[in-house]
Amino acid sequence: IHLVGEYDESVRRARRIAQGKSGAIRVGYMTFAGAETVPAHVARFRAARPDVHVTLAYMRSAAQKQALANGEIDLGYMLGRFEHPDFRTRALKPERLFLVARPDNPLMRMDAPALSDIAEAQLVTGDQAEWGDYNLYLDELFGGEGLAVERAFETANIQAQFGLIRGGLGVGIYPEGLALSA
Repeated sequence: IHLVGEYDESVRRARRIAQGKSGAIRVGYMTFAGAETVPAHVARFRAARPDVHVTLAYMRSAAQKQALANGEIDLGYMLGRFEHPDFRTRALKPERLFLVARPDNPLMRMDAPALSDIAEAQLVTGDQAEWGDYNLYLDELFGGEGLAVERAFETANIQAQFGLIRGGLGVGIYPEGLALSA
């Protein structure tokens, strides 16, 4: 009888896994998604599937693409396109961009600073190693207006970026979720 009970439990467990109601999912995320998007999605997922273990791993976008292709993560939240025949992608709602600066910065007295106004300021951005995809996005954003981005400082760490901005050493442009945490 003991063996039959173990067998029945194994069958129940296998059915729950096959139905997606049990098991594990490995999720990669980058800085921007970690502020609001991932927590909101994970909370909804765990409410619907409480028996599925969720593992989160911070990774740059390029590293997520590689990890997906290698089977190291099951889902990724990244910047830029990911085109691979074994995966589907979905663009999430884009976040609005916000200027982050000290309150006494002249740009903060403008109702809606133009990119040309911001291009004249010293920009604090992430470094290429950690923020390469976003830096490319900023370069394309400004370049579309015929402007170049002048970077005053580049650092990998968001807290360091905000510290430099608070110290009056430049301004930053961030998606809403990060900007509101400054």
